[in-house]
Amino acid sequence: VLLSEYAYNKSLGYFEGDLDRFVIDFTRGKVNGFGPWHRNVSSWLDSPIAGTENLLVVRFEDLRQSTEELCGRLTEFLGVRGDRQAIRQAVADNSLAKMQEKESESPQLPPGKGRFVRSGSVQGWRGKLNESQLQTLEHYAGDTLLRMGYPLSTVLQKESPSCAVGL
Repeated sequence: VLLSEYAYNKSLGYFEGDLDRFVIDFTRGKVNGFGPWHRNVSSWLDSPIAGTENLLVVRFEDLRQSTEELCGRLTEFLGVRGDRQAIRQAVADNSLAKMQEKESESPQLPPGKGRFVRSGSVQGWRGKLNESQLQTLEHYAGDTLLRMGYPLSTVLQKESPSCAVGL
């Protein structure tokens, strides 16, 4: 979320600073009207409907891993009868390549400002955020990251020291 929001805000000229400054502003809720990411997410996890059938939390990684299956769960959650073939077609029509093709035909950002639909990568932060940025993010949002099932960078470094450099 942080990297996507950074790219989007930079492209539109809403943010002038570097990634270090953005991480600080993002974790302190100074980037958009939703407040800090961790407070926003915690508001769902702590809401009266949390743990009931009235809240379905979807992580990007899960959506990328099992797109058709999760879309089926989403249609059930919404009370919509989900036809497997229609879901399969919708997923195919909205693949990363198809979305980038659609964006080329109808750009979301002004000319020369990059793409709104970027790489769609999972865990792209590993190659983008440095140790200081991760420490800031985890200082503010670490508890929420853990609640959402994301390991902190210190845990990842212990599991795989070779990826510590990329963090």
